[in-house]
Amino acid sequence: MSTTRTSIPREQLEQQYIFRSVDIDALEPSLRHCPVRTLNKSDVLIVEGVANRYLYLLLTGRLSVRLESATAGVYITSLEPGESVGEMSLIQHAPASAFVTAEMVGSALMVDEKTLWAILDRFDVVATNILATLSNRLRYDNDLIYQDRQQLKKQVRILQQSMERFNDFAEVAADWFWEVDSDFRYTHLSEHYEEVMGVPPERILGQEYRDFCSYGNGVPEKWARHFKDLKSHHPFQDFEFEWVDPNGTHRILRSSGKPVFDPNGAFQGYRGAVKDVTEACRMAQKIAYQATHDPLTGLLNRRAFEQSIHSLLEPECSGGEEHVVCYLDLDQFKVVNDTCGHIAGDELLRQLADLLGHQIRKGDILARLGGDEFGVLMEHCTTAQAHRVADALRQSIQDFRFVWDNKRFNLGVSIGLVPVNEGSGSVAAVLSAADNACYAAKDTGRNRIHVYRDDDAAMARRRGDMQWLARINHALEDDRFHLYCQPIAPMGPAAHKGAHYELLIRMEDEDGQMVLPGLFLPVVERYDLATKLDRWVIRTTFEWLSRRPERLDNLFLCGINLSGCSLTNGDLLDFVINQFDKYDIPADKICFEVTETAAIANLSNATHFIKALKELGCRFALDDFGSGLSSFAYLKNLPVDFLKIDGVFVKGIADDPIDLAMVKSINEIGHAMGKQTIAEFVENKVILDKLKRVEIGVDYVQGYAIGRPQPVA
Repeated sequence: MSTTRTSIPREQLEQQYIFRSVDIDALEPSLRHCPVRTLNKSDVLIVEGVANRYLYLLLTGRLSVRLESATAGVYITSLEPGESVGEMSLIQHAPASAFVTAEMVGSALMVDEKTLWAILDRFDVVATNILATLSNRLRYDNDLIYQDRQQLKKQVRILQQSMERFNDFAEVAADWFWEVDSDFRYTHLSEHYEEVMGVPPERILGQEYRDFCSYGNGVPEKWARHFKDLKSHHPFQDFEFEWVDPNGTHRILRSSGKPVFDPNGAFQGYRGAVKDVTEACRMAQKIAYQATHDPLTGLLNRRAFEQSIHSLLEPECSGGEEHVVCYLDLDQFKVVNDTCGHIAGDELLRQLADLLGHQIRKGDILARLGGDEFGVLMEHCTTAQAHRVADALRQSIQDFRFVWDNKRFNLGVSIGLVPVNEGSGSVAAVLSAADNACYAAKDTGRNRIHVYRDDDAAMARRRGDMQWLARINHALEDDRFHLYCQPIAPMGPAAHKGAHYELLIRMEDEDGQMVLPGLFLPVVERYDLATKLDRWVIRTTFEWLSRRPERLDNLFLCGINLSGCSLTNGDLLDFVINQFDKYDIPADKICFEVTETAAIANLSNATHFIKALKELGCRFALDDFGSGLSSFAYLKNLPVDFLKIDGVFVKGIADDPIDLAMVKSINEIGHAMGKQTIAEFVENKVILDKLKRVEIGVDYVQGYAIGRPQPVA
């Protein structure tokens, strides 16, 4: 760089300013840019031009002034040291007698050499004040411009966000958009049309709306109403129709449209949107199907069956017609489940559903009501006709053979029939009557049909059972069952110390009176509540003993009764073991009692259950022994510790020599097998004295003569 000034030596300038040079010819002719570095102190930029003319960019501390000359003006703007100037745009060349006009992005001054030296020579306090005033004014103007630019940027961002939001909403709300003119010819289809429909828009544009709709299927009346709305220039919403694409795929489309009018109110056409709802409709159909059909068999489920009955009970539908509900409950289904598992049971239900479907009349409604229960609704059918259909169903199931894993199973079915007419009442009443009739068929021998009648004795008993069942469930919910204990006494000198008793259960009724077990236990057994009640007894007993450590310490043996249903319940064994661990009850202080009939009926399960708990230390008693026809034959297979001689024999030993002989025989065989004996129902002193005779030799006695049941405390 070379420059000469006599008034201010170059050396002096270089002490105050930093000089940099740029060849002006190397810049773009139309819009020349000269980068200016970040300032650390005042800078002077010298631009070397044509004919050794120089252009200077003077950057000083906080000044701004507009200098006038004959041909052009210049803005002088100051920057704080350290700020970034950015780029300088050289707009045009200055003539020799003037200076270059320049626009800076940032704060800058571009002048010619003469002006530069004039500024430097005359830079005094007055000029500084003037420049400061002008600088503040320019800064204020710049701030306003900056604010306007920021506000404009903000508005642009808001507009962009609004457009993005609109596009997002539009994309979610519809798959494509359309417009038709006043003649209902397509004039516009959005860019997604081909992607969704598989047809180029060019093939549709110009077609009439009606022509496009000709690809669709549907009810003619529905389309007629739609075209009527269009000609009336009415808006429409969610018009749904089926459309077949070029590949033959059926699609379900949902269209909405709004008429368009010019400022004078003249009809211009329609503008609207279409959504492909094929998948949504299929999913809705699937959900609707699942809500009304059994997933295992594909038959209607209980809810749909009840709705069908309800429709027949409506006054406008009854019309004096008679219908019949047929309620089927499979016999021996549990055997298949227990023997081969639930997979086999499920397959059996599927095969039976198919079998029954081929036996009913055309128009009859077949449903799976739950578990192994099915229902058939026979509309416009007399009871006699329904009985014939039911018997055909029963016979087909009886003749059916289910084979699984090389095992063959015979089945039966108990069927209840109930007429349905305008006097039948509610759906619940109809199904309750059908269920009662079905259970009456089971109670009278199974694999038969029972027709419901209001004056039927079996139905009356069933209704009584249902009332008891409700009372029992309420008592369980309200915690109105109570434990009683009855002592068991040794006949000779006790070989052990501590109390020995059997726990019995009582139910408190709604009036606070105690109900004897003979009134409610048969219902409990018949309707599968026994295991639930057994669990309550075990849990309550263990909890009671854990809260009475003195009783537990003084206890020899506590007898707890188990029902036959509990012996076949696979979960009860785990439950009992869990209760022992939870309450820390010594297993050798608990004796579970099972009836002989229940043990023999479930011999394999009973044996497994007994052996598993005996390994923990529990003992077992076989209750009511001697009542079965094959008592002695099965006794050696049951690892029990006590035989409780059936009270039927014990009560008669004082007067009946056969009863006495039976008691003696049971006692002798029990002792021969290493089991101790307990005589039940020792109701008075006469029986007790008879049992004390040496030749009988029972080990323990239990009954009113020993002690009446008392509430546990």
